[in-house]
Amino acid sequence: MSGALQVKNLHVRFRRPEGVIHAVNGVSFEVASGEWLGILGESGSGKSVTMLALLGLQSESAFVAQGEALFGDRDLLKLSERKLQSVRGREIGMIFQSLSAGLNPYIRIGDQVMEPMLQHALCRKPEARRRALALLSEVGLADPETQFRRYPFELSGGMRQRVMTAVALACQPQLLIADEPTTALDTTIAIQVLRMLRDICEKRQMTTVMVTHDLGVATNVCDRIIVMYGGMVMETADVDAFVARAAHPYTRGLKEALVDHRDRGRPLRPIPGAAETLWEAPRGCPFAPRCSLADERCDREIPNLIALGEGHEAACHRLEEGMSDVG
Repeated sequence: MSGALQVKNLHVRFRRPEGVIHAVNGVSFEVASGEWLGILGESGSGKSVTMLALLGLQSESAFVAQGEALFGDRDLLKLSERKLQSVRGREIGMIFQSLSAGLNPYIRIGDQVMEPMLQHALCRKPEARRRALALLSEVGLADPETQFRRYPFELSGGMRQRVMTAVALACQPQLLIADEPTTALDTTIAIQVLRMLRDICEKRQMTTVMVTHDLGVATNVCDRIIVMYGGMVMETADVDAFVARAAHPYTRGLKEALVDHRDRGRPLRPIPGAAETLWEAPRGCPFAPRCSLADERCDREIPNLIALGEGHEAACHRLEEGMSDVG
């Protein structure tokens, strides 16, 4: 299966008065056509920055220092802003993390769903209206005619999330990027939104990349998972291998910090410390300061991804010691 998106050695920096933050440090991955890929990690791991940079949507203080992002026969990172505008929304749709940033509070819902179709000249307004109503129904909003005329503030969080999904899908993109699509939603609504999103993407055979900090969401929705920390890939695996035999100490730390309803007697083991801001390029494993297995080599040498099985790789100098604890 050919790769719908190939990211190679991506580096993203942020200029700050205090210096330069090294937010993404050599990230590489490939998404196969029709695949649902999850990018997992704590806040500050570089996962959202990675995806925003591909579309030229990073903040003004950010810049891509190095890398490629091949989408078809084009490198997204080398496209002009005008050409990127023709790709955004039309070929690559995006569901933004913030409900307030994703929808304009002064524009009616229906107009916001029609806007991408009209902007990319896919159809005239009467047809755009018909398609928008169909989309509002497809994402699970009852009485789409009524919702069409409403403003975002008149809708619940779950309803606004469904509207943002409709906007992202309006032009039937080949690739969908969903950045924390269940943020600020309660568990029941989040499950409903994810099921709806997965069903639509499967029906349309759409390639999907979902950014999330929620391990449970990633393992229940995705086909394959990439774990990031310190702007680097720590581990990648198909979801079954990920659940059965997570290898990297950071990945296992995320699992041990998760409440497991099937093992209520197991104590939670939070990862000690907190993610650090990287004011210089990593010289070793960025997780080393928080890792119980780290030694001097971890501090001075960046680990390469090591193959552990088909489609399963992890970047750690101490994999043998770590894996000995995995049952």
